[in-house]
Amino acid sequence: MRPPLEHHEGAVGVALRQPLAALRAMAAEAPEPGWWYWVVGVDPTGRIIVPARAWPSHGRAGLCAVSRGDALVLREGTGAAVGVDRRGRLTLPPWLRSACGPGGSVLVAARRPDAAVVVVSPVSVLDALVAGLVGEVS
Repeated sequence: MRPPLEHHEGAVGVALRQPLAALRAMAAEAPEPGWWYWVVGVDPTGRIIVPARAWPSHGRAGLCAVSRGDALVLREGTGAAVGVDRRGRLTLPPWLRSACGPGGSVLVAARRPDAAVVVVSPVSVLDALVAGLVGEVS
C-alpha cells in the first residue's frame, strides 16, 4: 500500500500516479526561504570563516553573541562582544568548539535578506534531527 501524498492546506491534490505533476505542484507553491545556510569547517584553533553573505549589510560592528541551547546567536543588542577579524574569522567559544570535536563542522544560518541574525550550531545537532526524522518514517 502506498502512503498518501501529503500537501499543506490550499495545495492542489495530485494523484500518486503522476509524480512529475506532484513535483511541479510542490515547486510552484514553495515559499520564499527566510534563511541562508552553510556548513563551515572549524580550523584547529577553533575559528570559522563566516561566509560574507551571512554578515549584515551594515557590517560586523556592533554584533553581540548570545548562546541559546546548542547554538550561538549573533545579533545586534546585548551580549558578549564578537571578535571578528577583517577576513571574517570568528573564534568559537570553548563549549561550541568541544561540541564540534576535532576537525568538526558547524551549520551557519543567516536570516534573509539582511542577515540581521546569524546562528552557528554544531552539525551534530542537525545529525540528531535527521536521525530522529528517519527513525519516525522507518
